[in-house]
Amino acid sequence: PDEKNEIAQLIASNIHDNETVFLGSGSTIELVYDYLDLNHAKIITNSIYVFDKFKYDERYELILTGGTYRSKTGSFTGTIANDFISTINVEKSFIGVNALNEYSLYNANEDEGVIQRSILKNSRKKYVIADFEKFDKMDFYQFYDLRDIDYLITDSKVPQETKDKYSKWVQIIN
Repeated sequence: PDEKNEIAQLIASNIHDNETVFLGSGSTIELVYDYLDLNHAKIITNSIYVFDKFKYDERYELILTGGTYRSKTGSFTGTIANDFISTINVEKSFIGVNALNEYSLYNANEDEGVIQRSILKNSRKKYVIADFEKFDKMDFYQFYDLRDIDYLITDSKVPQETKDKYSKWVQIIN
């Protein structure tokens, strides 16, 4: 929990007033709302849990992608979600990963990976979220290249040698 809160604070510090941002699914990203202090922002998400955090706060214009509900992660995927994501542009996207290895980003589900890839392509600034346990691992579906990401947000438990290794491909925020 400490690492998740640490990362959520870092995510929140990178979201500014009047920005349009995409917040992906994941337990760390669900905590971001608790650390935001903005007057206004447009928040787009495919996560019912992220949506639930923001839904009663009038400072945020909130859009839920819709699509096929995946109960394991609380995310929406599939054709409807993909069609919507492919037509929008956001200033920043924040995407959690299950694993990263060298310059490959992974998750456990191909449908979620397609959504993540699509929103990253349509983002001016691309942020990937990974706690210390996700480094040098692999998972089922490789969905994006770390070298095409702008920032990697992680926690302070990541060893310096790991940060040095990954900073060859992406700017690390921790």
